[in-house]
Formats: sequence, C-alpha cells, structure tokens
Amino acid sequence: MIRAIDKGLVNSRVGIVLVTPAMLRRLPAEDIADKELSALLRRERLVPVVHGTTYEELEQVSLLLASRAGLSTAEESMAEVAVDLQLNAAAATASPAWVLRARLLHRRGRG
Repeated sequence: MIRAIDKGLVNSRVGIVLVTPAMLRRLPAEDIADKELSALLRRERLVPVVHGTTYEELEQVSLLLASRAGLSTAEESMAEVAVDLQLNAAAATASPAWVLRARLLHRRGRG
C-alpha cells in the first residue's frame, strides 16, 4: 500500500485537499496524511479546496495549509472548481510550480 501511495505522489501533477468543517475538527487531533501532505508541499503542488468553511477558519487550525493558494466553493460552484483544477493540473505539467501558485493566488484575489 505504501509503495502505491508513494508512486502516486511521485507521478502526481497536483494534490487536492478538500477542506471541510469535519476535517477542521479532526486536523488538530490526528495526523491526517501528514507524510503525503509533506510530500505535496515540498513539490509545491498542494491545492486546498475550501468547502463549507473559509480560509480564515482554516488559518485557525493550519497556517501551513491556509498559506497555500487554493479555491473555494463559496466563490465558485463545485463544477467550476473542478474545471479550474483540471486547467491548473494541465498547466502544472508544463509550468514550474511557482506559476501554478501565482495563478491560484491571483484567482483568490491575493496576487
């Protein structure tokens, strides 16, 4: 199982973390995929998608995740978020990680 996860991380273009109220409740008490998140953060490929909560609430639990450029279903429908993720994954294949981050930050109005 670990080898399959490791292979998936090596071959991934983008890692998506769906941030929900349930995740925010569990995050402080559990080591939710710490190794996987660390690997994605190292490669600058982690994209949080906030759903049913806010980046401000995420900041109260994890500054590291909240500092990543991402998307919010409060600003776009889930279908629009999926399209954005697909476009960004395609761009990540051809662009350095900082380009992906800049595009998402601009999308969130922080760039």
